[in-house]
Amino acid sequence: MASPGTQPDATATGAAAPPPKVPGYRIQKRLGEGGMAAVYLATQESLDRPVAIKVMEAGGLQDEVSKQRFENEARTIAQISHPCIVAIYEVGRTGDGRMYYIMPYLGNGDLAQRDLRNDEAGIVRILRALLSALEYAHQRGIVHRDVKAANVLFDVADRPLLTDFGIALSRRDTSRITTAGLAVGSSGYMAPEQARGDVVDGRADLYSVGVLTYELLTGHLPYQAPDALALALMHAQNPVPSLPTHQRHWQFFIDKAMAKDPAQRFQTARQMLEATDRIERRSRQRFGSSLLGSDGTSAAGAWWKHPSARAGIGIVLAVGVFFAVHQHLPWSKPSADAEDATDQPGHAPRPAHAAIHPSAMPSTRSLPTPASSAPAGSPAPAFAAASPASSAPPSAVAASGSITPDTAVYSAAREALKRGDLTAPADGNAVDLARMAWKLSPESEPARALAADTLKALANREAQSIVEHHDPRVLDDRLKSLQLADGTIGRDAPVWREIRAILGGAIDRRVQAESSIDDKNALRRTEALARQIDLADVYKRSVTLAANQAEAAKATANLDAQVAALGPAWVVLPRATPKAPVAALARAQVTRHEYADFVNATRRPAAACSGPRPAPADGRKTWSDPGFVVTSGQAVVCVSWNDANAYTQWLGAQKGQHYRLATAADWKAAKAQGNLNPAHAEWLLDRSVAGRGAGALDGAQGFDDVGFRVVRVFDPPRR
Repeated sequence: MASPGTQPDATATGAAAPPPKVPGYRIQKRLGEGGMAAVYLATQESLDRPVAIKVMEAGGLQDEVSKQRFENEARTIAQISHPCIVAIYEVGRTGDGRMYYIMPYLGNGDLAQRDLRNDEAGIVRILRALLSALEYAHQRGIVHRDVKAANVLFDVADRPLLTDFGIALSRRDTSRITTAGLAVGSSGYMAPEQARGDVVDGRADLYSVGVLTYELLTGHLPYQAPDALALALMHAQNPVPSLPTHQRHWQFFIDKAMAKDPAQRFQTARQMLEATDRIERRSRQRFGSSLLGSDGTSAAGAWWKHPSARAGIGIVLAVGVFFAVHQHLPWSKPSADAEDATDQPGHAPRPAHAAIHPSAMPSTRSLPTPASSAPAGSPAPAFAAASPASSAPPSAVAASGSITPDTAVYSAAREALKRGDLTAPADGNAVDLARMAWKLSPESEPARALAADTLKALANREAQSIVEHHDPRVLDDRLKSLQLADGTIGRDAPVWREIRAILGGAIDRRVQAESSIDDKNALRRTEALARQIDLADVYKRSVTLAANQAEAAKATANLDAQVAALGPAWVVLPRATPKAPVAALARAQVTRHEYADFVNATRRPAAACSGPRPAPADGRKTWSDPGFVVTSGQAVVCVSWNDANAYTQWLGAQKGQHYRLATAADWKAAKAQGNLNPAHAEWLLDRSVAGRGAGALDGAQGFDDVGFRVVRVFDPPRR
């Protein structure tokens, strides 16, 4: 688990006790130590692989709290299985009674040893891994309570894994291992409520992730003080520090993660994961904007050579030309003149919307890059190329290629969509420009497409607000969407099906997040919001789905606990498919004593038995007298396949569980895991005998060198 560089090798100083002796493992060196345990690098001899063994120190045996914490850590890790959480291989006690558990050896260091200040992509990758692990743990009622850089280790594939669940809390535990009012954790990362010793939930871990994110971005913790008490007060009272200017796109994420009140933070790890996606998008946008230097020049040379600058020049020049010659353009004449003009031979009728006052045009203040800034003599790019995403209406460009007001509005609207200016500023937002475009060219395909795209952009922003619990903004955007639809394509346009799916997905994610922490007040607010945006049916369906998932998760956790409780006397078998039931093979064959209990309960007669061993004095071999001494604790022989199969059915009925004989695949898989040393050959489910080449044998015949063992099958949880 620990990395070689995290702690000095204590054995080199001579200060540490001799390494423990763990059967099946060869201790190589001491990697590090904590307050109650030491970690050793060892080799698992059966598989010749490096492992880390965490062993409780001898002094810790006198400390009941330390013992409970150590056991709690092993029990907690055994309950969870996630690719970004350090797994546990085995639990046991050394010869002198010290508890230990065995984990994979992660020799690639911990996060505290890495400098990621100039690697935002690496920070996002690590956050996603940690938040995925925490989401998994929180859904199972486990709060880590000590998320920090030193508890994030890297495997050989440089994958970050969360470790050290020594002070984790599980809602399945009925006992508390901390004293009331006592704060546990690392003070530099500790949430205010955790520092006060209050009851905490997963939001305390998310606070710690916020602190860790700040540390990764800046290279230091947000608060620093000479002692733990002063540091705890800073976490509880001091404002969240501001990030450097070049990292301000992270500020909202940090502020929300480190909110003093848990209700103001991200409520689930899933919400925090989704926020990292927005950070990544903002990082890309920031990178794109950095192509223009602070002096207005691009990396390629003069600023006006940049494509976005050329587009802006084209837009502004077009609008300026339109304003300058407005009174001289044929479409600006009074309608009577227009009618006269259309009566001339060879002239097609002009649409009524062609007469538009300049005041209806978007303000040049909302358009990019003044035309006057263009270098003298620089060519003005064609206006149609100003925005690749725009679609000019049929009336936009005359046969001569002249620019119409439609072109300016469409291009400005598309640029506003690109920038995300949906409802502001007042004179250059996508909603107002889409309405203007509709007035210029009602029912045209470009106008319909622009309105639909603007409605989808609003829906995506609504969805984000839903997930972030920003209900007033949801309702405000909803109202603007309805007003835009009423003034353009209507509320029955095909795009509304897509919008409903977008918003419904957001309601579903929010319900799942709130259900995972059983926040009934939040669910009531979500229900009210869903009714207001006509998604009450989606809310009901999501609540039902969340309840079913919670039941399935509970059943799965119960199954995991049952499997973990089997202990080292069983070998958990690999599953052939994800839907196959979990099964475990007993390491030992059924003993003579266990079989005698079965015979006494069922009065089952002994089967005929043969084999290479000499017969007893009466010439008849039976399971109770096979012709040689078999103690009560040794494997029973002279048992037929029918007897062995009947025993599994009886055992299952006695325990209320499901048992069967092993298959050849079971036996082979368990044998490969080691520690499976059969005393005799043994019956398999298909009536063959493991270790023999022959096929199925007579099910009524026993043999003096054939025993059997059982497989425990766990019924899959209901879903």
